[in-house]
Amino acid sequence: MMLGSMRTELSAQLGAADPQLYDLPEALLPAAIGRFVGKDKAAAAIETFRQANPAGPAPEIFFAVASARAYGRDATLMTEARTRAPKAGPTWLYKIAWRSPAEGGRRITPHSIDLPFVFDNVAAGARLAGSPTDATRAMTDAMANSWIAFARSGHPDNPAIPHWAPYDLEKRMTMVFDVPPRAEADPWLEERMFMDQFETTQGTAGRYRGLAE
Repeated sequence: MMLGSMRTELSAQLGAADPQLYDLPEALLPAAIGRFVGKDKAAAAIETFRQANPAGPAPEIFFAVASARAYGRDATLMTEARTRAPKAGPTWLYKIAWRSPAEGGRRITPHSIDLPFVFDNVAAGARLAGSPTDATRAMTDAMANSWIAFARSGHPDNPAIPHWAPYDLEKRMTMVFDVPPRAEADPWLEERMFMDQFETTQGTAGRYRGLAE
């Protein structure tokens, strides 16, 4: 199995439901993040996620934390469970970190940004990825070729990406799809460890609300 998520997966859904989140002021960041991790853990979440993005504006930090809680945590749980299951077969984990220029870049790396690249249809997916550029071609080469290789052979390795080793609980190798793509051992380690304290979000649809409430 290949599985993964986007760096700011929820920037599309939450932003569409509550557009003021795209202009979230720093003063409201703890309250916004508290809806996902609890008020008592909001400050620690901000400190943890700012380590990888010290200059990140409040909306980006918010979307990164929310996405890690709602998507990244479940991707980790599923990958770990498959790794521990002897008959599950290998698992390859990925994270998409490429920043989309669409809508002035405000959605950063949103849900569904993979689709124009995996299916090599950026020209039809400008709403997600912007107009075709050298960067979108590089993302398409990396992602489409990985999915094709996996469909053909059961392994995503191909010349467009570095060697992509299956996930294990020691190295936690992850393919970071960006320009260029990179294979990293446990990227965003501190963020993953922070999220380790939480259970799955499955079955909690509708729990998280916008600031308008």
